[in-house]
Amino acid sequence: MAVVAGSAAGGLTVSVSYAEDIANAPAPGASFPNPWKGSPNVVFYGNVNPQSAECGSVARCYDAGGIRLDNPGASDVIVTKVVVDVHSSVSGGKLYNNLWGTVTVPAHQSAAPTENPVPVTA
Repeated sequence: MAVVAGSAAGGLTVSVSYAEDIANAPAPGASFPNPWKGSPNVVFYGNVNPQSAECGSVARCYDAGGIRLDNPGASDVIVTKVVVDVHSSVSGGKLYNNLWGTVTVPAHQSAAPTENPVPVTA
């Protein structure tokens, strides 16, 4: 099933964005999806870019797509697989097949999967 940004899947609202604070990119508030790591009611699945050379003057940076799964319902939703297709049918494209494993989106909260997944409760 293909999910379009802002559409619903399994009772969740799905949105996509991009987070970048490498080198001289704008400060996170101006260039990051919201909510993000540290936001109230968000389970964050991600970690900073491990390639510090790309970070430039930023000590710990992000340079990745981000997905937000919002659960407006009264019950937790367990997502067993998230697949992201970034133009896999063309040269240089890539299919990310279940990068995050199982993701739990608590009732009335959000989950934010991004690069280098390590589950962190925010």
